Formats: sequence, C-alpha cells, structure tokens
Amino acid sequence: MLYDVTSTYLEGHRCPLAHHGYNGDGRSDRPQLVIGLLCASDGCPVPVEVFEGNTADPTTVAAQITRLKQRYRLRHVVMVGDRGILTAVRIEQALRLAELDWITALRATAIKQLAA
Repeated sequence: MLYDVTSTYLEGHRCPLAHHGYNGDGRSDRPQLVIGLLCASDGCPVPVEVFEGNTADPTTVAAQITRLKQRYRLRHVVMVGDRGILTAVRIEQALRLAELDWITALRATAIKQLAA
C-alpha cells in the first residue's frame, strides 16, 4: 500500500474537522483539512480518509492500519511512505505491532551511520 498525506486550506468556517495546523501552502491563516490516501501497488486509490486539520501526518498511520485490517483481508501488506510519515516511532508503535512490512527513506543522519 502506498500512503501519503496532504492538506488543503478552507475559505469557509463551518467544517467541524477544519483546524489550524501546519500548512505546506503557507496559508497558516486559514483552517485546513488533512487528507490521507492509501493506494494499491498499481497506484489505484483504495481508501481516502479526512482528518482534523491539526493532525500531524505521522499520527494518521495507525488509523490507516486499523482501516486496512478491518475492511480488507490482506495476507501480506507492505506500507510505503515517505520519511515524514513512516518515522521510527510509527514503525515501532504501529507497523511492527500490526506485523506489517514497510519501505521508507532514511534521514541524512541514519545514512551517515549506515555508511560508517
């Protein structure tokens, strides 16, 4: 499963999920929503989930794992995500506990340690 998260800011004020949070568009003056998208290995979107706008990207991983286990009967899952989502903490607290494999990138310090 390929996983990524994005956010989008809103102009309105009536969405109960909209909150101020980190906004990559530079619009911290607007409330936003956080959107998590899981895709199959062929890139086909499977589920999309909308989170409160102040939800940190890595904290969405556990909810997506729960969704995978509840809705789909997959025998083997490999979660692919960037290093901002699949952090060391998420790997230990969510992926290992759920017995999922993962692919992610290393941070510069980890690459240096590995090279040494």
